[in-house]
Amino acid sequence: MFPVSKPEKRVVDQIQALLSLETRQARRAWLRRHAPERDDALLQALQEEALRCERDDPRRAILVAQAMADAATVWQDKAAQAAALYREAFARTLLDDHKSALRLYRRASALYRALGLDLEAARVAVGQVFTMMCLGLYEEALALTEEAILTFRAADDCLSLAKTLGNQGSLFARMGRFEEARRCYFEAEEIFAALGESRHLALVRMNNANVLTELGEFRQAELLFRQARDQFEAEGLTSATAQLDLSLAYLYSAHGDYQQALATLGRVRETYLALSDMVGVAHVDLHRSDAY
Repeated sequence: MFPVSKPEKRVVDQIQALLSLETRQARRAWLRRHAPERDDALLQALQEEALRCERDDPRRAILVAQAMADAATVWQDKAAQAAALYREAFARTLLDDHKSALRLYRRASALYRALGLDLEAARVAVGQVFTMMCLGLYEEALALTEEAILTFRAADDCLSLAKTLGNQGSLFARMGRFEEARRCYFEAEEIFAALGESRHLALVRMNNANVLTELGEFRQAELLFRQARDQFEAEGLTSATAQLDLSLAYLYSAHGDYQQALATLGRVRETYLALSDMVGVAHVDLHRSDAY
């Protein structure tokens, strides 16, 4: 789970003991006995574990985030509490529990602002905006992105700026404001490319390609899809590749190439079956009925 070098073995043992406890009361009692004062190594290791497992096992990530929150409560550390809330919110978003996630994001942001940590509060917005989109809160999310973008430009936080521009582009796309979406994606692509952030670059290209498909720019859209697909395949991101291929099949259908669309959908369906993703299979079947 963690590197077990001599300097870190104490922290490894602490985390294993902490996560083995079934209730928050038990974890807090354990912390009062074994780590009553703020322990930066323990806090960092908990955060790294939450990050490590959130994509593959978001429920474990929630458990780790709650253990972080328990430590923050024992230590009376509001910054650590905000960090724990943010990590739990992100994991709940991955489980499509968007209402709970939004409450957690808002609590994290309020804590950071109360501490005068406006840059950290703006970073919370990077995840919060996606959750708000899923809940249809477009105007509120758009105002949040505009505020965050100003903060990131002032702080010269290029990575957070590019992520937020990508989110703002997706907001504009959902609102049917495609040209504004493309301007956001273009700037985000430039920043990600300059930073060498290949995965984020591929994600923005995929979103940009979806917009181009809606605009009928099929050739340019397919080029961006294929560039993004190459990156996902290189990283072994099977689920992301399948999601992209689903969008590619939609492009073929929109362009009138139904044979290519059906062949692509067949490949995606096999992937989702191999992943035991029956929701994905259902989406494919819906697209296939449209293509027929």
